[in-house]
Amino acid sequence: MRQAAPPPPPPPPVAQPAPAAQQPKTTYVLPPPQRGMPVWLATILSAAVFAGLFAAVYYGIQYFKEDRPAAAKPAIAFEDVPEGAKPNRMLRFLSVSGLRLLQNAQRKTEVRFVVVNHSTAQTSPIGAKARILARTNGGPDTDLGMVEFKLPALGPYETKDISAVLETKLRAYELPDWQFLKAELILPPEAP
Repeated sequence: MRQAAPPPPPPPPVAQPAPAAQQPKTTYVLPPPQRGMPVWLATILSAAVFAGLFAAVYYGIQYFKEDRPAAAKPAIAFEDVPEGAKPNRMLRFLSVSGLRLLQNAQRKTEVRFVVVNHSTAQTSPIGAKARILARTNGGPDTDLGMVEFKLPALGPYETKDISAVLETKLRAYELPDWQFLKAELILPPEAP
């Protein structure tokens, strides 16, 4: 008879790892509440401090950037017009154009314009005024104010840029645009 095959050898014993010592559970304890300022209040206060510093720097720069007027310029005085005085002959040869309104560093309304000499003669320096008018549709022109300035000597067919403060109660942004403006030049009368 045939003999049965011997049974297979038993598997080698597997070494089992030693049981690890159990770690004690860590418990977290919250620290006692502090008696200081709440975080939300500290955030608001620090934001207010930064805003205050920013405002102080901004207004400080604006304050020192502005030009301070040394002294007020004296107004150009027009003498009382004597009886029988003739209007100035140069008035028909001079014109004002290119009116622009803006606000200067002192926050006053300033008008810039060009005075043109249309004659072949040279003019001498003279005190002048210009009445600034707003053109309206169909109605009379509205008087916006008066400008006094020193008109320098002009050569034949020469132009000069003039800048002067407009005596008006309106602010620069309340005035009409340049295309709705016109100026009437006023010169002192000639002596009789």
